[in-house]
Order: sequence, then C-alpha cells, then structure tokens
Amino acid sequence: MNENIEKVLAALDGFRMNDEMTYSAYSVLHDEISLLDDLLKAQEPRIMTLTETKTMNAPVFFEIKSGVIYDWVIRCNANEKYVFFAIRNGTIQIYRVDRYGISWRCWTSRPTDEQRKAVKWDG
Repeated sequence: MNENIEKVLAALDGFRMNDEMTYSAYSVLHDEISLLDDLLKAQEPRIMTLTETKTMNAPVFFEIKSGVIYDWVIRCNANEKYVFFAIRNGTIQIYRVDRYGISWRCWTSRPTDEQRKAVKWDG
C-alpha cells in the first residue's frame, strides 16, 4: 500500500476512535481511500504478460533488450508466431512471439531506468 495512503487511513482510524464521525461515513471514506490505493497500484509500471500484449489494443511501452524503449506503441495485429506493432513514428515493427521476455517485452506504463533494470529478462 502507498505510504501516504497508509498515513491517511491511520489518521482516519484515529478520527473514528474519537467518535467525531459516524461509522457509515468512516466506512465510505475508508473504501474510497482503499480504491484510490488500488488505482495507484494499477498505474505502476509492470511487465505485461504475452497474452495481455497480444490482446491489448491501446498504448503500451515497448522495450527491446538492447535498452531502447518506445513510447506509446499500439498493437496492430497478432497471430501464433508474430506480434505486429505500430510505433508512434508510424513504423511497423514485427517481433516473434517466442522471443517475448527474451529480446522484447511490454510495460503497462513507462518504467524508470531503475524499474527496467530491476526486472530480469527471461533469456
């Protein structure tokens, strides 16, 4: 859980202990803050699975093992052997499915250099 959200929830618990709000108001606030934490976690960069990569038809961040990362790659098409990507500059890149995680991978959002280095390649 996000450190700031933990602090807010702790403060909220202290507020409730003093009976300065009704339990239902506390419950609603607690649920909303927890939902915010879930949304923040969803925005953290993570490596996508191959299935997610093949079925996503939205912007992703595409990384080649050599260290190049393309912003806003949009998946165009996929079959059993290849995934076809349209990259922001209008070029089409074709990558073999069996090389996913070995020579190329996709992220849910732009990772930092530290995040990229922390996630090991499969090959």
